[in-house]
Amino acid sequence: MPTLDIPERHYGYEVVPAKSFDALLHQPEPTGNGFSLPEIVDSLRSRGRLLIQAPGGSGKTTTLQRLARHLIGSDVPVLWLDLLRLPPMGARSPRLGIRDLLALMDGRASPTDLAGHAPVWVFADGVNEVGPLGNAVLAALDELAALLPNVTVVATDRLARRNLEVEAEADFPLTGKWALMTLTRIPTATLTDLVPIPALSADMADALRNAYFLTTFLTQQDRDDTPGTVTEIMRGWLEMAGGLPGSEQDAAASAALKQYKRSDSRLLDLRQLRETLGPEAVRRMLDAGSITQHGSVASFSHQLVGDYLAARFVAGLERRWTYANLDALTLKASSFDALSLVLEQISANRLEAFVRAVYDWNFYAAVFCIDRSESMRRPVALSAQVPILCMVSERRFDLFASTARRAADAVGAARSDLAKDLSQCSSREQIVEIARLMRNDVDAEWFALFSRSHGEAPAASDVDLLGSRDPVVGWAASNAIRRSQRTRSIDVALRRLLSEADRSVVRWRAAHALGAAEAQPTLDSLLAALDTPGRKWEWVRYGALRSLVEHASRSPDTADFVFGELAKRSSLILHEPLLVRDVRQSLLLSDQPAFWPEAVGRLIEELWANEDTIEGQDRWRSVAADIANNREAHS
Repeated sequence: MPTLDIPERHYGYEVVPAKSFDALLHQPEPTGNGFSLPEIVDSLRSRGRLLIQAPGGSGKTTTLQRLARHLIGSDVPVLWLDLLRLPPMGARSPRLGIRDLLALMDGRASPTDLAGHAPVWVFADGVNEVGPLGNAVLAALDELAALLPNVTVVATDRLARRNLEVEAEADFPLTGKWALMTLTRIPTATLTDLVPIPALSADMADALRNAYFLTTFLTQQDRDDTPGTVTEIMRGWLEMAGGLPGSEQDAAASAALKQYKRSDSRLLDLRQLRETLGPEAVRRMLDAGSITQHGSVASFSHQLVGDYLAARFVAGLERRWTYANLDALTLKASSFDALSLVLEQISANRLEAFVRAVYDWNFYAAVFCIDRSESMRRPVALSAQVPILCMVSERRFDLFASTARRAADAVGAARSDLAKDLSQCSSREQIVEIARLMRNDVDAEWFALFSRSHGEAPAASDVDLLGSRDPVVGWAASNAIRRSQRTRSIDVALRRLLSEADRSVVRWRAAHALGAAEAQPTLDSLLAALDTPGRKWEWVRYGALRSLVEHASRSPDTADFVFGELAKRSSLILHEPLLVRDVRQSLLLSDQPAFWPEAVGRLIEELWANEDTIEGQDRWRSVAADIANNREAHS
């Protein structure tokens, strides 16, 4: 259980309700009337579930510790889940049962141990730190609260839309729903009392309204210079208080990213770390507390310590801006906060290249980087901003509901005037008109591709452009091919790229373009891509799956074929965690056809039958219910 030795001062930030994920993700800064600890407890007595989301370092762990101390003082038991003890995602499918969670408690409690009339609170701190398993943790907590009415569950998380039902009409949701709360930033008046504001830049004063950064800053009062960025704060803290001199931080940065890759979590393997850094360096960090042990496992004292080091490594050289490194840094895109630390550590003349590389890996992360760069007063050039924001905005009208929602979240949360204008567009044509007004700021080749209307003749160079090293042009070409008149020669060329291209991103772009090519050879090629093993082709399998589902949405006969083939591959799907997630997301369409629930049923039944846990089977029942509810919503 985490220590309850809490400093008296907690900087005056408050716990405030958020009415929905939309409100939480799109508001520039949390506001509202703060809830005291007794008010939180009283409000949750009949509700049983609370999720506290806020950026890294905002004070979530401290808030949980203070709440635990309040409950323990009232003789209410508090049980902590040690999420770091979860096995790596690669070792299992992303589904957890109640017993999996309870095994993470000291003493390995069982549901019987918790059952009764006396209140029990269960805390799960840092859901974001276990990457894609975070959703599975929250689902299992939800089941625990539903099974045992005397149990209240509280989880902390970084900002992300989760698959939870929250009530948008009241400060707190009704029974059976999750309460959603966040933390305000440190009041400026509090900061002024602690730090001489005139000595700080405006950016630094803004950064220090984060509790963790302020705490680490205050430990460096004896420095000869004043840190000007968050990364300078982290670098200085590790040198002065963390047991890691500046001369060893590059080696530690490489080791941190390797650890992230190895575990798919923030868990550290001390044996491997000693081999990489040397036993003396690890001993100093353990003694200083920058690395902490939790029984047989270890982690950095705060996720931001590891994020700073891993980001330092990624920022060092452009050849490190790879899918694998970005996946590891962000725990497979579960939190983009670490990308801010990369942005701070790369020069202004490399910002655009980095954002383009991020776009090639994750569209939404690229919008996040554009927005963060703007807030750092180091804006990305319009030559990158305009294409990326326009293409992500276009995805608000996507066939897949999860894609449309995430695109709306990404653009809606961005604060630039361009993003605001794009978020108000109600059609692709309106987005193209905005791009046309700014065509002098963008690459002519990109604009020609992006502005191509549906049914126009394809260009001879389209397929070749899928191999462009400029991600913006490569993906614009993929989208333009989808909108163009279909020709046999282009479809043959796309199928050849899908099976033979050396670069995985080129195969992915080809798979995406083939989503609009209606022919049996296309379906066969996409199924072959789905069957191609190896981590290198992970995103190709993702693209092939989505294009197959897109084909299935067009007719009952095609749906029967596609879902029949996918049902044959149910064991393959269930043994690849990301495919499980992708199947669940891709089956929910923005505007599903009438035949959809029945057509999808065959696949869902097969996946349900091949699950090895009741909890896993329940997940597929939930998917079927979502599809049925989606039909009712559109009828």
